[in-house]
Amino acid sequence: MTLNDMTKTLRCYAYGHGSNWQAICIDIDIAVHGRTQQQVKDRLTASVNLFLRDLLEFP
Repeated sequence: MTLNDMTKTLRCYAYGHGSNWQAICIDIDIAVHGRTQQQVKDRLTASVNLFLRDLLEFP
């Protein structure tokens, strides 16, 4: 199985003010921070993908 074979909606959100942004995926308890909304979106996407790839390595 690969990540491309899976379909799942995860509940994530971002919030911030000025140059302080945070994004959280509440379904798998991952959070990131950054200076812009786009930056936290990119960081959260990368973190979630890394988490799921690592998860697929477990037997």
